[in-house]
Amino acid sequence: HENGRLVSYYLLRAKRNMKRFASVLTLLIIFVTGYFYLNNAGDIVPLQDSECVSLSKATRVIDSPGTYCLEADLLVDTNDVGITILSSDVSLDLQGNAVKRIETRQKITNAEIGIRLTDVERVTVTNGNIEGFYVGVSVDNSQEISLSDLEIFDIDFTGVRLNSSKNFVVSNSFIRDVGGHVELDGGNYAIGIQASGLDGIIHNNE
Repeated sequence: HENGRLVSYYLLRAKRNMKRFASVLTLLIIFVTGYFYLNNAGDIVPLQDSECVSLSKATRVIDSPGTYCLEADLLVDTNDVGITILSSDVSLDLQGNAVKRIETRQKITNAEIGIRLTDVERVTVTNGNIEGFYVGVSVDNSQEISLSDLEIFDIDFTGVRLNSSKNFVVSNSFIRDVGGHVELDGGNYAIGIQASGLDGIIHNNE
């Protein structure tokens, strides 16, 4: 009887360990796919769908998590923002296309921003051009932000501006033809990347 109880005990432990191993393996597969993440409550939730949501001039305010893309150049009117991101857990792939201000004879204003992120976390913007705005990309009060493989040019004041943000990365981007049109304290200013916050990384940009 004693031997039988020992065998049952070890079989039960083996089953529990197998269940734990299966759970860990499932979690590993989930995270390798890149389609899920753990939220603050420890729940596994989807980060993105298998296909991206295509943005257009009529649908360029992102207010829910997911994967978004630009399938053609986005032309933006004066006194407007190209793409506004108001939700956390967003991936935006411009797919080599441009967010571009429509050429007019009107003087550009500080309301004209290519891509604007406000009060968000875990957002990625990559792979495209931003052209003809007062500020190329503006990030305010956000964290875990990644901006990469962007070409930002023909900008009146600042290529990339990060305010009161932390844990951000700006990498592998090309910023050119910025400034010369804004006067502060009697002089003209041009700023490629302006950052204020904590734990930011800015590298391999031109």
